[in-house]
Amino acid sequence: MIKRILIPVLLCTVLINNVAKVRAQVFKVESFDGTLGEIKVKPIDSHGILKILYLKDAINMGDVNYVKSAKRLNKHFIKVVYAVRAGVGMKLLHTLVLSIDTKKLYQSMHITSFFEENFIDFSKPVDTANMVDVHSIYNVNLAFLDNRHQGGKVKIKIHDERSSKHNTGDDFKRDTALVLNFDVNRHIFYESLKSISQNFTVYNAKTRSESRRYISGTYPSMRFGRNVYYFIKGEWYERDNYGNLSGFTYK
Repeated sequence: MIKRILIPVLLCTVLINNVAKVRAQVFKVESFDGTLGEIKVKPIDSHGILKILYLKDAINMGDVNYVKSAKRLNKHFIKVVYAVRAGVGMKLLHTLVLSIDTKKLYQSMHITSFFEENFIDFSKPVDTANMVDVHSIYNVNLAFLDNRHQGGKVKIKIHDERSSKHNTGDDFKRDTALVLNFDVNRHIFYESLKSISQNFTVYNAKTRSESRRYISGTYPSMRFGRNVYYFIKGEWYERDNYGNLSGFTYK
């Protein structure tokens, strides 16, 4: 009799846990206009799309494997860390900081916060005892400070490291730090204003395609070690070493 009772109970527990995993996460935050609102982080759909909602405003991220964490930072911000599909031997995490004001959802920061690659050179005989030829790791930690002022500050710590089995002359290990203030008018954290006037190859997150665009103007920017970010028309873009721009989100 005990076994017959336990089995249904266990099945119910499993079903409840599975349902909980697919429910949206809802975070209550204070808008910068003084009202209260709810930011909803929906489960990743079958196409790998992560959707975040506030009232009628929404943003989408594609090629998402899983949400590592989503939490409320303070009364104004939530932070979402999610894993993005990358190549073989790679791990890639993005961090998105969100806030709200006047019924709009703002990406206060959107960055690559973790990247790790174990490169194996299959063009050469592979050492099965130590297969990795080049190991790279890049990590960004955020610490939010000074909540007495509207928006506060964020302290950034960046670790960037590369170690090679053969070309040790190219190895490096760098640790840098900076503090960013919050711009209450733009609703973002940034380092400086950057004047841009050039052509870029821009990756569109919605169409998953690239196109050439001429971008001109002065935009908020940040440099986190090897990675540079521009805030252009309400969206964060990441610039690579070749001058290409990649958007994180789409409407």
